[in-house]
Amino acid sequence: PGGVAISIFSNSNKYYPELNDVVIGVVVKRGGMQYDVDIKAPYIAKLGALEFEGATKRSKPKIEVGQTVYARISKITKFGGIELSCISPFDKKAWNTGESYFGPVVGGYILDCSQLLSRSLLEEDNFIVKRLGQDFNFEIAAGMNGRAWIKGATIKDTVFIANVIEQSETLSNDKLQKLILSLI
Repeated sequence: PGGVAISIFSNSNKYYPELNDVVIGVVVKRGGMQYDVDIKAPYIAKLGALEFEGATKRSKPKIEVGQTVYARISKITKFGGIELSCISPFDKKAWNTGESYFGPVVGGYILDCSQLLSRSLLEEDNFIVKRLGQDFNFEIAAGMNGRAWIKGATIKDTVFIANVIEQSETLSNDKLQKLILSLI
């Protein structure tokens, strides 16, 4: 009664999913109508082939083993089963337009990082994302599970942005600013 809830995030590499978390996963197995996806959790997640906005049995993404997907946790069973969905509750653009919020990500670089860093990248006022956006055109998708997808205008930009973001975990904003200015 009257207690306070406290969330504690560790810097562990193991991710413990919560309903509606956004994640970046790697497809590790492809079945007829389902994919097994590694999201850095204790269990492999399942992604149905029709769990994409506008997907049908005839028109659905063909995702290969090793490909990366941006998805959300849609269900967690009491026995550890994790289900993913690439259907957004707020964006209704079909998977095949290339404009959908969730789905396969193409090109770019997957940054494996701490959950603290990947979660901070989701914040609207993240210093490093805003600062890099002043000098570079790039896309970024961060998951709650310690992964971020980065795609710059060029491969060189992508590598630079990923390196700066990785270093942002241990450097102050002032030092990051100096680093960026010295390398541009």
